[in-house]
Amino acid sequence: MAVLMPATLLSALPVLIMLLRLHQCAAFYLTLGDTALLVGALIITLTVNVPIDYDINGWTVENLPRNWTADRDRWQLYHTIRTFTCMAGFGCAIAAVLWGAETARQRTGG
Repeated sequence: MAVLMPATLLSALPVLIMLLRLHQCAAFYLTLGDTALLVGALIITLTVNVPIDYDINGWTVENLPRNWTADRDRWQLYHTIRTFTCMAGFGCAIAAVLWGAETARQRTGG
């Protein structure tokens, strides 16, 4: 995750520039939406899930906090939100590809 999420975001930049130059407005905005959703997923990961992961790594049977189930439930909630955010971003990416292909097909008459 530490490598793949930032790499995915960086790979979106040349795609956004290309779509803007080709005047593929719908595909550009869908890709921009995809990128924004992935940024949101990264923020959730870094601000909620990773800190909880670090806390959990320090737990043992002897020092298990009384509210460990609350931490577990909070992690699970934000993991679910992050998963749906990523799925929505992936849906935007697929829509951008399909929309861009259709627009290109219409421009070439094919």
